[in-house]
Amino acid sequence: MIRGQGYFKLKPVIALTITDFEMFDHDQEVIYPFVFKEKKRLFDYVEPEIELIFIELPKFNKQLDELETWNDK
Repeated sequence: MIRGQGYFKLKPVIALTITDFEMFDHDQEVIYPFVFKEKKRLFDYVEPEIELIFIELPKFNKQLDELETWNDK
């Protein structure tokens, strides 16, 4: 990157975390996508492509023949 060049060439960043434990025991979802928010006024970060995704494997109970969606597979 040349000094002074903008960040428009950066690719979107997604942090994908797959856990073998339950992080969110109050809910039965398997996939949890999070976006960045400003803490005080709660507005979203301007780039929606930057997100954190948590997948909790213990909550995924489908058998191979039950996989239907892209997320399942």
